[in-house]
Amino acid sequence: MTGAAIKHRRGLEPGGIVIGGDYQGLGIARSLGRQGIPVCVIDDETSIARASRFVQKVVRVRDIRSESA
Repeated sequence: MTGAAIKHRRGLEPGGIVIGGDYQGLGIARSLGRQGIPVCVIDDETSIARASRFVQKVVRVRDIRSESA
């Protein structure tokens, strides 16, 4: 089964998850987005990557730096 057939069958499109939306995360999100890859940013604070046109979804978590979160 080809990648396109799998995508159509599941109704899902593979994407990228960027953990942390600081300037490094923004660079990664922009690089993925320019290639047409949907991007989700996970962060625990308001960050610059949230405003990128290449980011489709933002998930805010309590604390990404602690295992107990």
